[in-house]
Amino acid sequence: MASLRRSYLISYNWVLFFGWSQVFYLFVKVLRISGHESVYAAVEKPLILAQSAALLEILQGLTRIVRSPVTPMLQQVSSRLYVKGGILNSFPEIRTHFFVGSLVINWSVTEIIRYSLYINNAF
Repeated sequence: MASLRRSYLISYNWVLFFGWSQVFYLFVKVLRISGHESVYAAVEKPLILAQSAALLEILQGLTRIVRSPVTPMLQQVSSRLYVKGGILNSFPEIRTHFFVGSLVINWSVTEIIRYSLYINNAF
């Protein structure tokens, strides 16, 4: 059972690492070509997938697949989903603001580092 758990976590972390890497790549590419006004439109779909996949981390904590405490994980995931779903979807006019690009770059860099650390620790 431990090897199945380990394989699942390694796969999960690789998928999220590549997902956030895609968000980062699209951010840099679009920022260079079109400017910050076009960033959100370019990263929206992979951002939704990467942010939504974090819901699995709560489930992993609840089922003890990982030893992480659920409460801080729940706060982090719900706050990000609120910003993404609640604010950016409710007020589409702010999607072109400079600070949205700042959110995207901060989230993606943080998550790329985090998931690469998890992958490294699994070996």
